[in-house]
Amino acid sequence: MRYSAHWLRVLNEGVNFEETDPRDKVYGVLGIITSPATKLHVEIRPDIQGAEFPISYTKRVSEVYQDVVKYLINLDRNLDALQIFESRRNRAKDLPSWVTDWRQCSSRRSTVHCAPDDEPERQRIGAAPIQDLNDYGKLRVMGVKVATPLEVIATRSKLDQRAEISPDPKCMDINYV
Repeated sequence: MRYSAHWLRVLNEGVNFEETDPRDKVYGVLGIITSPATKLHVEIRPDIQGAEFPISYTKRVSEVYQDVVKYLINLDRNLDALQIFESRRNRAKDLPSWVTDWRQCSSRRSTVHCAPDDEPERQRIGAAPIQDLNDYGKLRVMGVKVATPLEVIATRSKLDQRAEISPDPKCMDINYV
């Protein structure tokens, strides 16, 4: 499991813990996330072993939750921290759209399974840009074109939920066909 995926799993499971300060949804699970036992089941690359998460109770809740996303992007140099889907109905208004609201119950949230780190893939498309932890409300990302819009998506009956997707093979990156 990628280190960032481990963080997200522990944070997701820890949101059901009771706390008096919503920042402790993050700070309260740091001991679990960074414990020596983590090394037994988490992929920790040598280049990220020394990084520490910034703890400051002077920051607003929104800033702490933004720190999580940016820290994980900087740590693993991928966008795994953005692969969380949650209900937007009761979402706090103080958070940017790309930040998970850890104040919400985890039953309203799902995460995408992240594959182990793929060095050839990072070399081919590049690593995620370094995020500035002090630039609140902003996330820097770069795009990589993998395809043009699909020409046809032919769906079958509701019982047979497969679909035939017909991209123009000349316009699609062969790694994503």
